[in-house]
Amino acid sequence: MLKDYNGIRKTSKNIKVKIATSFILAILLSLCFLIMLKFISSAKEHYVSFDDLQTTAVDTTDEMKKQKEAEEKAKILEAQEKANAARIDSEAQDEEITAKLAGTFVSYSFDVNREITVNKKLHTFKSANWADTGDVIEAGTKFTVDKLVSPAGYMMYRISSGDHAGQFVTANEKFVSVDKKNDNFSNFVSRQVAIKFLASQNVYKDQEINDVRVTMSNGAVLNISGYGISKNNRLIYHITDGSFIPVNPVRLTEVNRESANSKKHK
Repeated sequence: MLKDYNGIRKTSKNIKVKIATSFILAILLSLCFLIMLKFISSAKEHYVSFDDLQTTAVDTTDEMKKQKEAEEKAKILEAQEKANAARIDSEAQDEEITAKLAGTFVSYSFDVNREITVNKKLHTFKSANWADTGDVIEAGTKFTVDKLVSPAGYMMYRISSGDHAGQFVTANEKFVSVDKKNDNFSNFVSRQVAIKFLASQNVYKDQEINDVRVTMSNGAVLNISGYGISKNNRLIYHITDGSFIPVNPVRLTEVNRESANSKKHK
């Protein structure tokens, strides 16, 4: 009987020890859990979700795109400004293109003494050649000129003073005006000779050489009364019958009038 009682007491003590141990472990586990929650909560304050990261990256990319687009637009605008600054009057450009296609020959040169004003934005030319373009000249620019030359049969002035001395500019009255004239040169020069055709060439009814009167063949000869400058800036021969033809030494040559066998127009 005593033996059974001692066994019960021993067992009871073991149970109490286990309960106490379990209670202590529970407290320790609770403390650990609270500490873990604290760390997790603290870390979450600095946590950025994937969606937040994705949005930030997209925003940054958009800003970079906008900045790049703005830079490209600025470059385009700058290029357009430079192009506009270099663009001359459209009619003057048309004259340049037509004259360049006509050739590079210079048939006559005349001494003049004039002061002119440029009325449209134009090119200067480094030589008496419509393809040898120089600077762009603004409207209102004034020049003193000392020669009239005829590259490709289209008239140019030679500039005699200032930064552009030695260069050339169109003599077309559409684009330049004469402010002061200190010479006796007129738009018609008397010259009693004949011209011989080196190739087929149109003869015109008007000085602006728009209305064809007849086409002359190689070897034909015509008497001329002289040559002059038309309103569209062309150097032209005045034929004795009242018609006109562009001065072009590639297609025409002057011969003695007395010995020329002139042919009348049909």
